[in-house]
Amino acid sequence: ATVSRLEDRKGIDRVIAALPGLAARHPGLAYAIAGEGEDRPRLEKHLRAAGVEGRVHFLGRVDEEEKAALLAEADLFAMPARREGASVEGFGIVYLEAAWHGCPSLAGREGGAEDAVEHGVTGLLCDGADAAAVAEGLAALLDDPARRRAMGEAAAARVRARFLWEHLLPRYEALLAPPAPRE
Repeated sequence: ATVSRLEDRKGIDRVIAALPGLAARHPGLAYAIAGEGEDRPRLEKHLRAAGVEGRVHFLGRVDEEEKAALLAEADLFAMPARREGASVEGFGIVYLEAAWHGCPSLAGREGGAEDAVEHGVTGLLCDGADAAAVAEGLAALLDDPARRRAMGEAAAARVRARFLWEHLLPRYEALLAPPAPRE
């Protein structure tokens, strides 16, 4: 699944390109994309060219309840974002939202994803500009259900241990506190 604004830098096109090869090993594979944006026509051309129209489902804008249900049901969250000119993914809170639901992520190395996804522990990081790297990352997660489940469990534990307000607020306050006077 992907939950995102539909923009070229989000890497949805790379996920679509990987589907034919992945579907050969995973016949029931389906890809749900939640979100809207100007990139949808280009993405629809990609899925027709790849011959995966029946596997890709554009859900459009979803509310918080629908997003939670999608992430809770997904085997993995894929948003292998890449740099497009000066545009790059920020922190990527959606990776943490996926983690909350026990969903491991495939994320691009550009931008803030490395702060949200711990490579090899809560998901995988890849070069989102490299179609082969995206396909390899997806295959690594799909081909090993036990590893994928373990990463999902680690993701859920990490987000609850490090990213709740009760954990973040003291760190934020410490950053804002004036330095202690020198004696």
